Amino acid sequence: MYNTLEHQIHMARQMVTDHSRIVCLLGVGMRIESGIPNPEGNDIVYYMEEEYGYAPEEIFAASYFYTRPGSFYKAYKDVYLGRDYEPSAAYYRLADLEKQGKLSGCVTQAEYSLAKKAGVWNVVELHGSIYENWCPKCKRRYTKEYLRDQKGTPLCEECKMTIRPGIVLRGEQVRNDYITNAANMISNADMMMVLGTNMNDGLVVWAMNYFRGNCVLEISKNSHFSDNRANLAINAPVVEVLPQIT
Repeated sequence: MYNTLEHQIHMARQMVTDHSRIVCLLGVGMRIESGIPNPEGNDIVYYMEEEYGYAPEEIFAASYFYTRPGSFYKAYKDVYLGRDYEPSAAYYRLADLEKQGKLSGCVTQAEYSLAKKAGVWNVVELHGSIYENWCPKCKRRYTKEYLRDQKGTPLCEECKMTIRPGIVLRGEQVRNDYITNAANMISNADMMMVLGTNMNDGLVVWAMNYFRGNCVLEISKNSHFSDNRANLAINAPVVEVLPQIT
């Protein structure tokens, strides 16, 4: 009985009912369920190496951007800006939880702002967003669409400087204020939901250093040896489970 999905969903629903300061950690599985390829998946790696001659971690690095902005932007537009992705139903459920006063906020390393697009207000995007771009000189802001539609390297209309993409590039540090905001949110939570990843994920391990609550719910399609670190782990797609428990 305990191991049936139906019973696990019932238990998860009770967890949500019993807590009022829930924080969600959004893993790579959430973006995959919205149609965005896994950035570390073999398909992306093989494509990048065949198309551009470099692995993603080389092209999307700060050193590559500053020394070869033209080549960087060719790949960046292709991989990051080529399509418009919409949030899965799971993201909209998180927005509903926030409106009900249950959800304190979300923490994510994804750069596509899916939670914000679904209506979640309090989101800490540790690795930035493809929608937040700026001129490093005059600080003028530019949209994703502006970068995508420019031929060649996108330049500031005022300064003619290369526009800085809004994501954290390899070799760069996450902003201290983002880390502080995420740590404060987590430390004040009474429940944590780990969605689309496992308890051994780097973000989750970091978050557990600050979490003082008494309940961790993990929902991830794939089982993992670390599942027993959560109070309850449900191995099923988030997009299928979350609407049933919120």
